[in-house]
Amino acid sequence: MDDLQPTFSSFLADVKQRADIPNLDMGKPLRLYIRSAQLLHKQAVLSRRNGDLPNALTLLLRFANLVVYQLPRHADYRRPPDAQVERDLAQLKGDCLRAMDAAEQVQADLERWWTEQVGTQLEAQRQA
Repeated sequence: MDDLQPTFSSFLADVKQRADIPNLDMGKPLRLYIRSAQLLHKQAVLSRRNGDLPNALTLLLRFANLVVYQLPRHADYRRPPDAQVERDLAQLKGDCLRAMDAAEQVQADLERWWTEQVGTQLEAQRQA
């Protein structure tokens, strides 16, 4: 089982790397990125519900990255163009807090799953 941690760590590093997103194109409307964030969150929830934990974690982290780091860099972020954009940003911030809690739980679930899989494989190898 000592070999488990580096293997899970590299798996987790790969998941987190896939969550990286490029910097925003400031020429595109903030509304476009808000919609992208909403869709990422929706897809993350669906992936988690369907048991696709690696994809759920990737999408949750990508969503959080977009909301926490990328959106605030957009020129319209501090002065939203209208009240709907302002409401959407507030909703995304709340969703992001819940998404980070969900990401922690998904990561723990993934680690349990990983441990079970490796344990099953080791047991099968011992019996062979």
